[in-house]
Amino acid sequence: MDRRAFMKLPMDCRRKILREQVTSIKNHYDELVGHEDLGWGDILD
Repeated sequence: MDRRAFMKLPMDCRRKILREQVTSIKNHYDELVGHEDLGWGDILD
């Protein structure tokens, strides 16, 4: 969906779409972080 079409939607619909996108991105991020053993700043020998 392009930006203009999105802006023409009612506010409730836009909020619903944004909520779904945030949930999807958060789930994806949580999966990535969950598979990492090392964090930032860890030192490898």
